[in-house]
Amino acid sequence: MSRFLRFCAFLSVLFFTTNVFANGYVCPSYKQYTSCNSGYYMTANVNSTAHDATIQPGNACRPCSVAGSNCTCEGGTDAPVCTQAGSTTIKDASTLVISSSGAVVYPNNKTLTVTCSGGDSIYASSIVSSNTNVARVERNGNTITLVPTGTGSATITVSCPAFGVFTASSASYVLTVYPGLMAIGLPTPSETNLTYNGSAQVCGKVTATAGTTAATVKYGTSSGSCTSTSPITKTDAGTYTIYYQATAYGYQTRTGSFTCTIDKAANPITLSASSGTVAYPNSGTFTVSNAQGTLSVTSSATGVATASVSGTTVTMTSMSKVGSSTITVTAAGNANYYSGSKTYALTVNCSAGYYSASGTCTVCAAGTYTSSANTAASCTNVNKGCYAAGTGSTSSCPNKCPGGTYGSTTGLKTSACSGQCEAGYYCPEGSTSPQQNQCPSASTYAPNSFPANYYSPTVESSSISSGAGKSKITDCQALYWYTSSRGKFYEYSMYSSSAGRYVANAVGGWHSVNPGYYLKDKASCGAYAYYRTVETCPAGSFCPGKTSVECNANNQATVHTTTFGLESCAKGTYQNATGQSSCKPVNNGCYADTTGSSVACPKSCPTLTSGYSYVSGTGWDAYGDCKETKAYSSVSANCYGGA
Repeated sequence: MSRFLRFCAFLSVLFFTTNVFANGYVCPSYKQYTSCNSGYYMTANVNSTAHDATIQPGNACRPCSVAGSNCTCEGGTDAPVCTQAGSTTIKDASTLVISSSGAVVYPNNKTLTVTCSGGDSIYASSIVSSNTNVARVERNGNTITLVPTGTGSATITVSCPAFGVFTASSASYVLTVYPGLMAIGLPTPSETNLTYNGSAQVCGKVTATAGTTAATVKYGTSSGSCTSTSPITKTDAGTYTIYYQATAYGYQTRTGSFTCTIDKAANPITLSASSGTVAYPNSGTFTVSNAQGTLSVTSSATGVATASVSGTTVTMTSMSKVGSSTITVTAAGNANYYSGSKTYALTVNCSAGYYSASGTCTVCAAGTYTSSANTAASCTNVNKGCYAAGTGSTSSCPNKCPGGTYGSTTGLKTSACSGQCEAGYYCPEGSTSPQQNQCPSASTYAPNSFPANYYSPTVESSSISSGAGKSKITDCQALYWYTSSRGKFYEYSMYSSSAGRYVANAVGGWHSVNPGYYLKDKASCGAYAYYRTVETCPAGSFCPGKTSVECNANNQATVHTTTFGLESCAKGTYQNATGQSSCKPVNNGCYADTTGSSVACPKSCPTLTSGYSYVSGTGWDAYGDCKETKAYSSVSANCYGGA
């Protein structure tokens, strides 16, 4: 055979062989396969790829590759065993869309559904988070829940094992967890619109809500410097910007600011009183408490009153007009308080001592008065027995008429009142009659006891001797004339309230003296000269008894000397006894050439010559009276010439 023919025969064999291996082997239509070799599987016919284990004519054993590249055939009537690439499907549970990545905001979960090849259930051998600090996995059937544990990204790997004809497979899901957004609650207006109260106040508080995660809020008064975990407090009025920073695990840091306003407080000014009355020309005061800021004061009617303030005391000075004024006190306020005002309702009338003359306060004239604040049209006369010497009297009896005077009419203006009390009467202060009280009778209430130097007198006569202008009963005076064993005297006795009568008090004098006594201590020179003391006539003197005579300038030195009724014994006389009214002649042979001798022989004559005797006689007052005599015819040389 030629080379060409041999080549053609080879090609034919090759074609046949290839065709058989590609399509399997087939029995004629009247034949059937009961079993296929390994690497083949049974089909209904040569054109079918589907496994059919029915032994029937025309069936075929097809190569395992027809069933699929991943198939194996055991032969016989067994179906091919084909393996498929397993798949792991991850879907977003909320959208049922297959997804390989997703994001959540902390702390929200992400729910996925996972399907492995061959069924709807998970046969995953593992579900792994690449970063459990970002998310952890919770599984319930084919549902997995990704629970954020932080922020960032984590790869979730789901692995499915081989199952049936499917190979093992896996899928990844990249979860991004974004920081959560905290809910920030800013302070309410009532928390940030405050009013000054003198104490530190919380200037608003921020609330931060981060789910169940504890949030921390810090505060500060400058941007970027929030260090205080306590809310900012402020005391003084003003507008403040408060900054805050809120942090929480897994959440965005929130920062911001808000405005806190502490408004000024109302001025707490108070007055000690809200109204009052001032009587012209007086001033009134009230005090201001709790005022904030400088005080000022005004009067709505300066013709009625003016007002001024010093410290916390407001002084209201009344003018002469009667009426009302509103006194307004204003505190200017300060950094923490508004200005504020309070009012005081002032009424001005006329004070005691004034009256309202057509609405103008006028001082009461002398002799008149008003006793209280008033709006009277005139003043009233002061009472009887009283006087008002000056203007502006406030009493119905500003001054009682002095003792010894009386006031019988109203409206008296001087202390002289209506005049002096009459003689024989006494007028206590405030008397209204010149005979207000009569002095007690001199005879009825005469003294009944006397000092020893009155020498048991008897009353000769009595009369009331009080002059005009007496003010009390003890001013009542009675004149008594007494007689006693030593003479006559008078006394002005004063009435004693305790004794209930006139009392002897040695105010007076002796008027006449009986013989044997004399007067001394001259007291006065009036109608008569009066002496205070009566004494017993001393020796060497005689007291004849005398009656006072008229006392005048001419007889002061002659008649009314320091003693009265006391006479010295004349020359040639003597008195050796006391209390005598005359003197005796000195003895014979004696003489008294001076007055006032108190012995019988003041001076003796010369010694007699022997055989001689003194001439007869007494009362010699000179030496020359001393004469001697002898019964002889011749004359002694010691005798005077003569018979």
